[in-house]
Amino acid sequence: MTMNALPKILSLTAGLLAASSPLFAQATGTTPTVGTVPTRPTMPNGSVNPVRPTLPALPTEVQTLIRQFDAQRDALLAQRRAELARLQNATAEERARILAEMQANQAQRQDEQRELARKIREELKALREARRNGGG
Repeated sequence: MTMNALPKILSLTAGLLAASSPLFAQATGTTPTVGTVPTRPTMPNGSVNPVRPTLPALPTEVQTLIRQFDAQRDALLAQRRAELARLQNATAEERARILAEMQANQAQRQDEQRELARKIREELKALREARRNGGG
């Protein structure tokens, strides 16, 4: 590069920058959008969430199974809290006996809960299949 070319390149660059600056400028009278939260569009019903189809209510037998599952779970938790409270004030021999009882009962309780949960899953799966096939 010669000494004469450098001023020409610099002036050409400055001219290009000056000519292109209006392309990147914001319109006058607008406020900058930095830091503002975008608004969500509203749906025809006035909500910001899309309208979801309503599903039919669960059959009463499924609702009964779910209520039964919840009741069993609540009873098991209450029984567990009571057993843990007994452990706090127990002697070493009583503690060993209570822990043995808890272990013996735990497997049976878990099996009952698993069986009930399996029934609920099967009922819900049958309902989904019926809806897919146009029956519900």
